[in-house]
Amino acid sequence: MPLNLRLKGKKGKEQQAHFYNPAILHTIRGIMFRPVSPLLRKLLYNLYSGLTVSFCVVALFWTSLGLTRSISVNNDLLWQDRHDGGLAADDSARAIAVSARRTYAVGHLTDPYSSTRFAVRAYETTTGKLLWQDNSTAGNTRDVVVSGGRVFVTGHRTTRQSGGAFVVRVYNAKYGNLLWEDRLSVPSAPDVESDEALDNIANTLATKGHRIFAVGWAGKGLVCAYHVRDGELLWEDGSEGAFTTWHTVVADNKRVFVGGQISPSEGLLGKVILRAHDAETGTILWENKWDKLSYLASSKALTRQGKRIAVVGTVLNSTGEWNFAVRVYHATTGQLLWEDMGDNVADDDNVTNSLRAVALYGNQLFAAGTLKNDFAVRSYDLRSGTLLWENRFSSESIGSANDICVRNGQVFSAGFTDRFLNQKYLVRALNTRDGRSLWEEMVEGAGNEHASAIGAHENRVYVSGALNSLSTGRDFTVRAYRQERTSHPTHGE
Repeated sequence: MPLNLRLKGKKGKEQQAHFYNPAILHTIRGIMFRPVSPLLRKLLYNLYSGLTVSFCVVALFWTSLGLTRSISVNNDLLWQDRHDGGLAADDSARAIAVSARRTYAVGHLTDPYSSTRFAVRAYETTTGKLLWQDNSTAGNTRDVVVSGGRVFVTGHRTTRQSGGAFVVRVYNAKYGNLLWEDRLSVPSAPDVESDEALDNIANTLATKGHRIFAVGWAGKGLVCAYHVRDGELLWEDGSEGAFTTWHTVVADNKRVFVGGQISPSEGLLGKVILRAHDAETGTILWENKWDKLSYLASSKALTRQGKRIAVVGTVLNSTGEWNFAVRVYHATTGQLLWEDMGDNVADDDNVTNSLRAVALYGNQLFAAGTLKNDFAVRSYDLRSGTLLWENRFSSESIGSANDICVRNGQVFSAGFTDRFLNQKYLVRALNTRDGRSLWEEMVEGAGNEHASAIGAHENRVYVSGALNSLSTGRDFTVRAYRQERTSHPTHGE
């Protein structure tokens, strides 16, 4: 069997040696350097090279059929669900929510008629047994939260009207019956650049107490507050108008914090906007608009802990290059406490620097995304903004950590890297204290694969995303891993 090695490349980056078995190589090298004829040495070398190329061809054929293989360090996969919508096309699990008994994943499926449909699937947390599902609605789901015996889902519902509908759905967590739904459909004018109607969509949500807060776009940037019991609309805010879209939201007992992008007009680049609302009335308490062109890359870009609000994104710096941004604010006043706008990262037209997700744990801030084209995680001192460590997983062209979570002294990240010009699903676990790698898994299938979201409960880690095969296309995928690991390799920078 070939061995999969992690090797140190330039600047300490990890390099993948995919198919070379070092034991065989060592034997052949030993023979080659014995006092034998040059002709025999050349023959042995060519024989080994030919076997290696043959193995590569077989491996590529194997993965093209969907017979995926994992390249991992101490991986312990507990269960997996790969679901095909019925057409060899694009299915994906976009978000995940984990509770003690049940785990919920949402995304979209492509049915045999090439229509995109809701995908909401509930599993037994420990075994992965499918408990219930809903794929009855045309459209796609964007986020999921479980709280108080209910499952809250946001997304886009396809309707006969152009632009579809901003939708929030609430299910019974145990049985999956629909408790209530709110749809907001606003006729959409064509986008200036694409000439296609802009979609009405609820991007994400947060719950606190008896309230649920959903944000997105429905003819204008929209923040809606509902009663969790029956969906009664408590308040809504769309005061920034049609050129604002809200992408992320978090809440505490008194306030709701939302983040998005505001543009001067349709089709133009915009700037990040953050806002705090009174949770009961919707009154705007404070607002912060970034002074440079900027954007938030995902619904995971905002979080809170105590009196601090943290946000990560991408900003156009003074030299005209896009770079990452980390900012921490006082939750009550909106005062900026510290920031890192990537000023210490060298500018390069061929390099991507962007942060997509943020998590807080004790006195540390963890940010995940792409740094110098690599799948990357950074840790800062939450109080001072001092950079504590950075860990990157080398990519051949581009990689990204799409989501991040922290539990029991480990920070888990999920996203993708690339091998052989194909995007590969990647999950990693790092030590929170010093950033050293504890374990990782890269799944190689037919390409164009990714991990979208990650969550943890007790001693398990749960990941949603998409794995690809030639026979079924990209599949809606959920995987569960054991958190504990027995050895601690030291990969990354």
